Formats: sequence, C-alpha cells, structure tokens
Amino acid sequence: EYTHQLNLKQPDKHDGVESGEDAEGNKLITWTIDYNSMALSSAGGDTIKDAITASSQEFMKYYGNVTVRAYPKGSNDAAWTYTFTPGEDYNWSYTIPAEHTTPYRYEFEYKTVVDKKKLNEAGAVQLHNEAEGPENSKDTGKIDLAGSSKASITKAVESSSTKEVTWVSNITVPEDGLDSAVVTDTLPNMYCSNIGLEGNYTLYDAYKAGSLKIEGLIEGQEYAGEPEVSADKVVIRFYKDAAKTQEGLVGVPGGHT
Repeated sequence: EYTHQLNLKQPDKHDGVESGEDAEGNKLITWTIDYNSMALSSAGGDTIKDAITASSQEFMKYYGNVTVRAYPKGSNDAAWTYTFTPGEDYNWSYTIPAEHTTPYRYEFEYKTVVDKKKLNEAGAVQLHNEAEGPENSKDTGKIDLAGSSKASITKAVESSSTKEVTWVSNITVPEDGLDSAVVTDTLPNMYCSNIGLEGNYTLYDAYKAGSLKIEGLIEGQEYAGEPEVSADKVVIRFYKDAAKTQEGLVGVPGGHT
C-alpha cells in the first residue's frame, strides 16, 4: 500500500529582485517567502527558517529587518504585521505565534546586501537563498547579478614607418577603481634562428625616450613619468594621487578609459 502525504503549508521562496543600493553603492536585493498560501489550516506554532547558502555568503548578507504579514484567506489586506531583525548575517528563524488559530497566508519580506567590490571582482554570479518550513519542506530562490567590467587593456598600432611604430594602449578602469595599476608592455620582437655565428636570439625594438603620452587620467591621478625600460619590456606605474603615494587608479560611476 502506498501513502502520499501532501504538505499544503510548505514555503514558497520567490527569486530575488534588485531594489536599489545602500549608501556605499552595494546592491540591495528584496526576497519574499509565502507560507501557508492556501490558508486551509492554522499555521500557529510553525517555524520558518531562512539561510543564505554557503556559496553565496561570500557576496551577500542580510540587510535591515524582516517583515511578517498575515493575510486572511482571499484577502490582500494584512490582518497582522510584525517586524524583527535577524540575529545573524546568514540565517534567521521565526515561529508564528501559537495564538494564531485562524488560518492565515503569511508573507515574509526582507533584503540582503551584496558586496559591490566582490561582485565586480567575480564579474557575474548566481546567488541563492533557501527557506525551510516544518517537516523539512524547503524552497530556494536565486538571483543572477553582474558586476562592473573588470579592468582590461587593448593594444594596437596607430601609425608606422620604416623607422618607427606608434602604439596605442587603452586601459579600462572599473567603477571601483584599481588598487594597483602597473602596465607591463613587452616590446615588439623577432626571433632569429641560425643566423651567422650568433646562433639563435631574439631581436627587440627599442623604446623611444620621451615618446610616452598618457591621456584620460581623472584629476589628481598621476603616473610615474618616464617608464621603467629594460631590454625587452616597458613598465608604466599609475597612482591615485599627485604625490604618487597611493598606487592604482580612481574609479568613477560606469568606469572609464
């Protein structure tokens, strides 16, 4: 004989929704849990738990309060509202008052905050949040987020002649800026094999002293001046301040080049 017991009071976790930013520009995500949606029986005494999954804890934690609303069956007007603050960053639980003998539909609403710097470093992530009700009934919500573009660099020939080549490199700086900005450029070269008595060797172009030009720096930023030049490389260092005490580049909203 087969018996199947249907749990009509399981939690229904909705996917996260972006809902603005905090004062530091970190993303805020709104999450909602519906419980006892059909309101066929009382949920008084039931405990609802919520947890940010382990893989998502690196990026987000709870932000602000959890609001609990109780709705009579068939109504969108809350008969009862309660607010509490999670005691921890990554999980909370709440027990519906035992005196709630009337069948209600419950809604739990709260926010998480996503660390902007870590999101930008990751580029794109999918974050998960899990709700659990009585009898191990569970449901998971998710949200896909993309950070600002990571730093990138391109290099191309602007002009050339039989005597020299002008190269242009563009650095894309993400909106969070860079704590270190050192460009190492390998000089154009040609591998020579079995030439005369010299055998195999690599022939490098030479950097033309004084030819470096930097454009697009945010006011107050600086670079080291003449680059560090070796037989095969050119190294350019950038600083966030005119005194050249803080390495890196300052970011602006949307990033810059």
